[in-house]
Amino acid sequence: MLVSRAWPFFWAALYSVLAFAALAMARQMEGLAFIWPASGVAVGAMLMSDRTQQREFLALLTIACIGINLADGQSHILAVAFALANVLECWLVAQLCYPGGRWLFHKPRWVARFFASAMAGSLASAVIASSLSSSGGLPFALSWFATSLLGILILAPIVTLPLLKSEAPDKSFKKEAFQIFLFLGLVLGCSVLTFGQALYPILFVPLAAVVIVAFIGGVAAAAISVMIIAITGSLFTMAGYGPVHLVGNDDFDRIIFFQIYLLVCFGCALPTSALLSRFKHVQERLRTQNDLLSMAEEMGKIGHWQFVIGDDHVHWSDEVFRMHGLLPKFEKVPISKAVSFYHEEDRQLVQEALDKAIASGEPYCFRARINRLDGETRIVETRGRAVRSSTDGGFVFGVIIDVTHHAHIVRDLQRAKRTAENQAREARHLAETDQLTGTANRRKFLKKLSASIRRAESSGSPLSFLLFDVDHFKAINDTYGHVFGDRVLRELAQTVQTCLRSSDFLGRLGGEEFGVILPGAGIELAEAIAERIRQTVATKEFDELALVSVSIGIAEHQRGADSEWLIQAADLALYQAKRNGRNRLEIAA
Repeated sequence: MLVSRAWPFFWAALYSVLAFAALAMARQMEGLAFIWPASGVAVGAMLMSDRTQQREFLALLTIACIGINLADGQSHILAVAFALANVLECWLVAQLCYPGGRWLFHKPRWVARFFASAMAGSLASAVIASSLSSSGGLPFALSWFATSLLGILILAPIVTLPLLKSEAPDKSFKKEAFQIFLFLGLVLGCSVLTFGQALYPILFVPLAAVVIVAFIGGVAAAAISVMIIAITGSLFTMAGYGPVHLVGNDDFDRIIFFQIYLLVCFGCALPTSALLSRFKHVQERLRTQNDLLSMAEEMGKIGHWQFVIGDDHVHWSDEVFRMHGLLPKFEKVPISKAVSFYHEEDRQLVQEALDKAIASGEPYCFRARINRLDGETRIVETRGRAVRSSTDGGFVFGVIIDVTHHAHIVRDLQRAKRTAENQAREARHLAETDQLTGTANRRKFLKKLSASIRRAESSGSPLSFLLFDVDHFKAINDTYGHVFGDRVLRELAQTVQTCLRSSDFLGRLGGEEFGVILPGAGIELAEAIAERIRQTVATKEFDELALVSVSIGIAEHQRGADSEWLIQAADLALYQAKRNGRNRLEIAA
């Protein structure tokens, strides 16, 4: 929008100049005019102004119209009436085609709206003027309507060129100046050639030039080209030249013919250029979106492909070519070649997934390896679906993602997870294992004993506990040294383990003292296992020390008792075995 406060005065002054010029030309044609350009300026001024400027301009326009009509010899009543008709026309067109939104001549629907608005405004002013004029009637109304309509259609788009430049996305305004002048010169030359002679009815020549200019130059050049034809044709026709004079001998018929011709030129120029501008805009957007899609695919390592069911070729996007180590191409790729890139162990998986998708129409997803042209193996994930059609069989579409880096990260994470789990198990084992004998340490053993008591309580099964230690172990350490004593404990633990069942649990409680948990064992079975341990240890040789013996205390779990009670009972029995001579077992009372 133009915001200068002087613009309403400028538009009113321009309106007055064009109105006086049109009246002067009309006098030479017995009061008839080809076009009323002042209407186009008024509508253009309304479209270029904000609400405040519009009100100021309408007030100035009313004053200017009254003055022009009085100067033309109209009575005061007709001067005011014609002024109101012109002001109403201008205001109505602006309201209908620009109700506070953006006005874009490059959009076909806005061009159609503009044409309908111009028709409505011109018709309203013609009805008002003809009904108030003493010389009114159909010819007068038709002449008023046609001249006003042509003025609005031809001049308003030109006046609003700043709006076109600021709003329209087409690049016709950015073309070099000599190109624009070349296009408009073509129209001017064709117009002079056509209207400068009256021998041949070659009105199609300027029309052809208009179509060419509309195709090449865009909306702005198309609007100006129609104005050039209107000015050139009007001047030559007024001078008695041009093929318009081949149409009868009545000036009214010639003017109507010329006005219809200008409407045809307008209909060929502005809508055509608007459609072409829209097409170029859409084409540019598609090109931009394709470029952005290509950039996104390249950065995200994502490509897409498609093939028509029944066809033996597949379309690859640029990124799919790059995934396979190939340069992007526009031609399609044979399906057999596309499949050959997959690792031979994965080809059946790919084929089965696609066959199933085509048969069911459901989405598919598979991960496979491809062998690039440079020999590198990449891991890709493909997702998509088949779309069936009754006409051409349908097509299969898919996106392909290079997940090699992701797969390697997942593989490394899995390895790290396994390593961490192994280290955790090893740490737990170390934390729960006696480092000297390899059996459970005291903390682990007590935890196992409590759990065994809970199971025995819930199931009602028997549970027994053995507590034993090495006889005279302090003397062994004092005589043979602690290293030898440690070896005795290790071999003792290994020997005892051979005497136990798979369900039994051995642990070192401290020093030379060990415990054995016997799930499901009553006192008789516990006594048998304890005796087997005692005899096996008593008959085993320990290098320099010929024989080692152990004393064993046996206790059976009593319902309601805890682990401390069971250990204390076995400890008392062990103490009794020591008092009774060692190398023996005793049962807790």
